[in-house]
Amino acid sequence: MRRVWIRRSVDMTRLVARIRILPAEADSDLEDVVQRLKTVIPDGIQMMAHAKEPIA
Repeated sequence: MRRVWIRRSVDMTRLVARIRILPAEADSDLEDVVQRLKTVIPDGIQMMAHAKEPIA
């Protein structure tokens, strides 16, 4: 068995969160909601993707 020594810390942590947001009204502007969410995200966190899904 071989041993591997790492002299510095390796930052490999990544968290994936899936959040479903339901608008209060059916005629809400969803692109506006996405843009507002992008402006309030804390530093170091990214919104990688978003999608619109129909509600039954």
